[in-house]
Amino acid sequence: MLFNASWPKFMTFNKDWLPTDRKEMAQMSYDNAIREHAELWDAWKVLEAKAQTTLAISGVLEAAAFAYVTTSTKPAIWSWQGSVFIILITLLCCSIVLSVRCIRVASVGSPHRGEEGHEEVMFLIDGNDSMTAFSTLHENLIRDTAKRWSRNNDALGKALGKKAKYLLLSQNALIAAAIFAALFIVMFVYSLN
Repeated sequence: MLFNASWPKFMTFNKDWLPTDRKEMAQMSYDNAIREHAELWDAWKVLEAKAQTTLAISGVLEAAAFAYVTTSTKPAIWSWQGSVFIILITLLCCSIVLSVRCIRVASVGSPHRGEEGHEEVMFLIDGNDSMTAFSTLHENLIRDTAKRWSRNNDALGKALGKKAKYLLLSQNALIAAAIFAALFIVMFVYSLN
């Protein structure tokens, strides 16, 4: 194995294994693309889970805020309490919308294309019967597949960046809402005295 298990983070070189021909280099490129794809999908799943959690927390807080409004004396909109409450609801709505937007980013194709892969293999099988031609065709198949995976990884990385941006904005809105909720509670407690 050319790289250690933490590839591509540290990219340390293992001198014990060096490819001896172009086919092994193509195979190494293909293996690295598959490894990178697995890491990107793991990061994708983590972002999805965090977005769902943020969405749930924001929804619960918004439900609590609306329950407060319907069961208590409503603060005047132009009072300090009313203004803080409106900002709180707005931030929670923004957090919910951004969390849903984070979850909905899904325009990334899959590198597993059944028909295309089948055609590539059939071309390889139906190709020239000589072993040299077969070896060259096999090398080209590996190289083309590695390119397809690499292109998909690039697209997945860009979509992952969008997801991360939406999640960060959503969590920032949730944090700001929590601050305004604390301010609202403090003002409510002091207004009782």
